[in-house]
Amino acid sequence: MPLVSEFYDGVFAGITVLIAVLSLLVGAAFREPMLRWHCATLLVGLLAQLPFILPGIYLPAELWLLQLALAVRTLQVVFGNAGPVRRPARFANYLLFGLLALIALRVVGLDGHIYALLPWAAVTVWSAARSWGQSRPWIYWIALGQLGLGLQWLLVTVNTFQPYAKIMQVTTLPALAVFACATYIGMVWRSRMLSENSLRIEARKRVDPLTGLATASIFTDRVEGALLRSKNLGYTSALLLIRLQNSQADDLESGDAEALTLSAAQVISKCLRPQDVAARLSGCRFGVLAEGVRPQQGGQELATRILANALRDTANPPLGTPLRLQMVVIEITNPQTDAEFFMQVLENAMRQMVLQPNGPPIRTLS
Repeated sequence: MPLVSEFYDGVFAGITVLIAVLSLLVGAAFREPMLRWHCATLLVGLLAQLPFILPGIYLPAELWLLQLALAVRTLQVVFGNAGPVRRPARFANYLLFGLLALIALRVVGLDGHIYALLPWAAVTVWSAARSWGQSRPWIYWIALGQLGLGLQWLLVTVNTFQPYAKIMQVTTLPALAVFACATYIGMVWRSRMLSENSLRIEARKRVDPLTGLATASIFTDRVEGALLRSKNLGYTSALLLIRLQNSQADDLESGDAEALTLSAAQVISKCLRPQDVAARLSGCRFGVLAEGVRPQQGGQELATRILANALRDTANPPLGTPLRLQMVVIEITNPQTDAEFFMQVLENAMRQMVLQPNGPPIRTLS
């Protein structure tokens, strides 16, 4: 029976050490402070367990308080200190300072653990309750981990009345392993969700949310780079300004306009090569850049292909309205000016086409 107990102690201790190492490595690699705090909590918790595994070893009881202080700090980093958890975070600071003061003064031994457990449980439950609605689903794992930590501390409190009881040797390390694994899963899940949200926010600066095309600023940067390469390498690039002629598309507040705009963006995207770029410049205007096209022909071919694709899609038009496009094309070789000049030329030509709605849908500039 002792051998079985030692075997399970080794298994759960090994799990905790593995999670501590993973927390340290992942926290350092992705710059996640909460994982590094979790690693420190687990290592101190393992160190505090040694007297229950090896009765001949004596370690100060303040290690338990240090583990709890680190757990409180970890929870602060996980939940933050703003919004609905502002007040719980303030009380967590008071609890943290109190625990650190007790450790520094070394006036509380193992008998004082019950006085640390109750305020920790109150602050933890309060913080979790205030964060529950906005932190799912990862908070389920955090809650399970805190239950494991609470069970471990409950057993430490039981040990106050029955020192080094056998139940401590059997149950404390599994409780610590549950705390380690569940909290690690919750933290990694939370980190992934926050990273995805950050990427979405950053992508909104580069990608139009409705069409999935590039934004106007990104398009201008690409055009500037293409002009520089065209000047240095001598190849031809084509710039297209496309206007969705449907009158409904002029109303940006209309749901019909969004459907037509999205359909036009899909038509344009189907005709582009991987190295080409398209952008939504305004409500119903699009820009297209095609690098390395055939001189005096490539830009016209691309415009014709886009127009043919739009006409082909009239078999199933959005909202029963066929797409009507107006396009201005200019081919650029060895440019001597910047992107703003060429875009202004395209805009001027498009204004003239708007005044002639029944004119040719494609206009090629020299």
